[in-house]
Amino acid sequence: MISMEWDGLTDREHFGDLYRQERDRFADRARDADWGGLFEELGRRPGWVDLPRPGNHSGFAPPCTRRRGTARIPPSSPG
Repeated sequence: MISMEWDGLTDREHFGDLYRQERDRFADRARDADWGGLFEELGRRPGWVDLPRPGNHSGFAPPCTRRRGTARIPPSSPG
């Protein structure tokens, strides 16, 4: 069973620099359609699947970009 993480605090200032950098990298990979990198991160941190970028108040987590149709997905990608 996968344990999910949830941010009780959403302001970027409440997180340490290293953690913010890791979470930003995760969100950037989804934004840039780096699916290999995104799923590699999720392999190490499966609980991050629904975490948004710290400070993001939209409520969308990185994988949501694919569902919303805002990510640039190559034509050869399934889904």
